[in-house]
Amino acid sequence: MFASGEIEDRLWGFYVPATPGEVGTFVAREPEYEGYWRATIDEQSDLPWPTSDPEWAGRAVFLSLLDGIEARAERIAYRGISICRVCNCHNGYEGLRLTGWEWPAGYRHYVADHGVRPSREFEKHILSLTDDFRRR
Repeated sequence: MFASGEIEDRLWGFYVPATPGEVGTFVAREPEYEGYWRATIDEQSDLPWPTSDPEWAGRAVFLSLLDGIEARAERIAYRGISICRVCNCHNGYEGLRLTGWEWPAGYRHYVADHGVRPSREFEKHILSLTDDFRRR
């Protein structure tokens, strides 16, 4: 358990160990990851390879929703540029993180240009976030 706090009406970005039930406590956990691929198709890895799903009819809607969600996501800069595993284009240098999920900034490229369908879990998560943002 950790807690963050306010000092002089400002939220500060430090975290200290906390006891369950204290004001501001939360459980730190690793995010769920989407869109991280193995380096080559032949590499022995638990990571998936980006594969097209031409039968997926929800691509345009998903991409439209993803645009709004990515505008609200935390951006995490990494060293170096990611290269698309399919077409070798430069695909960005950031990760995006929001509500327990992290995905690379170039993920949208895989969906839009190569027809990759997100995992069912990530697709459902994006749809659920969109409902939350509409209510605000």
